[in-house]
Amino acid sequence: MADPVEYIVTLAPGAPAAAVADALRAKGFTATSVLAELAMLVGTADPDTVEACKSIDGVTAVEPSQPIQLPPGDPQ
Repeated sequence: MADPVEYIVTLAPGAPAAAVADALRAKGFTATSVLAELAMLVGTADPDTVEACKSIDGVTAVEPSQPIQLPPGDPQ
């Protein structure tokens, strides 16, 4: 079994975040953050689990999380 990877799950408009999170958990996804206001969830899963998660009603995308680097601020 591969190591878990962090993913961002995008929800369809109006999808109930809590219900989708429960369905994801049932497939083996570990939800670490439910961001209902942004229609997103963050969590970890085995890469083999991701395809099953994509088929859940209310899920529009499951994508690997990517680090974001902001440029340094302008010292004033």
